[in-house]
This record gives sequence, structure tokens and C-alpha cells, in this order.
Amino acid sequence: MEEYDTRDDFEVEINTATRKRKAPEVDKTRKPKWKSGEIETRIDELEKQSCLWGVFGKDYHNREKREVAYTELEDLLDHSKQDIKAKIAGLRTQLGREIAKTNSWKSGQATSEKYKSTWVFYDKLQFLLPDEFDRESISSASPTCSEILEPTPRISKKVRKSMEARKENFLSTCVEVLRETTRPQPQLVPTKEQCSFSKYVSEKLAIFDRRSRMIAEKRIKDILFEIEMNSHNTMSQVQEPVPQGHSTGTYMSLLRDGY
Repeated sequence: MEEYDTRDDFEVEINTATRKRKAPEVDKTRKPKWKSGEIETRIDELEKQSCLWGVFGKDYHNREKREVAYTELEDLLDHSKQDIKAKIAGLRTQLGREIAKTNSWKSGQATSEKYKSTWVFYDKLQFLLPDEFDRESISSASPTCSEILEPTPRISKKVRKSMEARKENFLSTCVEVLRETTRPQPQLVPTKEQCSFSKYVSEKLAIFDRRSRMIAEKRIKDILFEIEMNSHNTMSQVQEPVPQGHSTGTYMSLLRDGY
């Protein structure tokens, strides 16, 4: 009878049981987290680099200085440029939300019920607000995130002159309309037929009882009012029209904008 050697099978079982499992691979592309204990220090370093957040500063649009600043922050904070940019945007967004909540005011709400930010970085991030924004008036203003991040666009001189000319033309038209409206109308002398009809109506009303006379007078006044309004509308339609291509809404928006 043949003998069967089981040593090889035994060794395979031992090797399988004692085989070490591989450690899970680390995702090297994953961005490192900003630890809460380090954020305050990193905010202080960010505040020194005003060219990265001061939208009204002279160096904000200087690409070379911004690249140098990002390089310094990369070395100091041990984070990539993309991570630093994302963090700045996140801080600004959160600051804008906190300011909007702080300045929200409901009708009938008591002063003690007004929202007060408890965000730990709220005070340290006040430097992210625009330079000309009065930081002492935060309680009476409510800028949005876009107002904090971007400067107000400027209007070119050509567009401004065109808007001023349109505004002046519109105001001239308004003045002419007002003059026509306030101009005294000639007093018409009643004719013989008008006097006779007035006398006839007066005599008829005199024979009515008090209630019937009041009803008749009311209806006569309504008829006269309706005729007068129709005449007024007809006169308004023949006034000087608004210049073609410019609606009334456009001119009212010019007056509101102050251009």
C-alpha cells in the first residue's frame, strides 16, 4: 500500500493561516484636513498676505506678488495652493453667512433676540471685509457674500454720458407734460341753450321729494364725472410721446440709480 505524504499540505495550511494581510492603501490625492487648533495661527498668517484677499488693495491684481504669497503659505502651512484657495473661499462664505444672520431683523423682534454669531473665527476674520466697508457699522448693514468677495463694477464714461443724456431728455418731457397740465384753461361762457337746460333740470329736481332728488343729483354727478374723465384721457393720449426705444420703466430706473 502506497504511503501519502501530507507534509506539503500541512505547510500550505500553516502559510495560509499566518499570511499577513496587506494594509489598506492610502489615498495620496486626498487633501489634508485643516486641524481646528491650527486654524487661528494660519488665519494670522493669511492676514499678513493682503494681496490674496484685499480686493481693493493695489497688489490684489499683481499676479507675481500673489504667486509669491501662495508659495510662502504653501511652505509655512504645509498645504497646496489649491487647498489654500479653497480654504480662503470657504472662510469668506461662512463669514458672509454669519454677517447676514447677524443683520437679519424681523418686525417686532426685541434687541435682545437679535442673532449673535458664536462662530469662533468671526472676529478674527473681519479683515476679509472690503477696506471701505465701515466695520463699526456691521450691526446696521448686511452685505452678501458677493459684496464681500468682489468689488462693485465701474461704469464707463461713455455709458454714463449716454445715461445722463437720456435722463435729461426724460426730465424735459416730464416738465412739458406738467406745464400742459397746470396751464389755466379758458373759462367758457354758458350759451342760452345751456342756461335753458340748467333751468329745466333745476325745476325738475324741485318737484321731487328729498330722497328722489338726492338720487337724481348723484346720478347726474356720476355722468358728468365719467364724461370729464374720458375727455382727460383723450387729452393725455395726444401729449408728446416717450422717445422711441426707451420705456418709462427704463427712465424710472435711471432716476432711482441717480445717473
